[in-house]
Amino acid sequence: MTTNDHSVLGRAADRLMDLDSPVYGDERERALVMEAYTFGATATVYVCIGGAVVSAVLGSLGLPVVLLVAATLPSFASIWYARRRGVDLLAMSERATPRERRTAVLTLVGGMLVVLGAMLFTVRAGHGLVPLPEPSGTVSEVLDDALVGAILGGMGGGLVGLVMQLVRRRTRPAAGGTRDDDVDDLDD
Repeated sequence: MTTNDHSVLGRAADRLMDLDSPVYGDERERALVMEAYTFGATATVYVCIGGAVVSAVLGSLGLPVVLLVAATLPSFASIWYARRRGVDLLAMSERATPRERRTAVLTLVGGMLVVLGAMLFTVRAGHGLVPLPEPSGTVSEVLDDALVGAILGGMGGGLVGLVMQLVRRRTRPAAGGTRDDDVDDLDD
């Protein structure tokens, strides 16, 4: 499924989505996959805004900005992608009920205002709304320990994910009804 958009970005989007891939399944599965992607993007927006609020209240200035920008990316990407396929998501959003609009505005705009207000307080007062206790070690030691923990946690999580994928691949029947290890037996 492609469009007439032959720009580099348009071709990259088509390649990234690869909507003709069998991984999307039949029509029902495809609809569910798209719902799941929408849920994931929506959850990302809310988590980013929540993280921006918390980090701003604690006195951070850079992280809230990064999180607010990250929160906007799914929306802007969706609007651009739909527009190149002839669908105006902004016009469709006008179909929302007053309650849905109110919830979105309170969450998104309200969250952004809280973030900006907390950042303004931090700039003026020199500390966050909720001052953090000073760590017992030097900041460098604490950051080094946190970084080592994050790296080790990421490596551990990656290894667990890899092992789970390998085990799942060996035990799950393939599309043709055979497991990967049964294929070798068929060649004999």
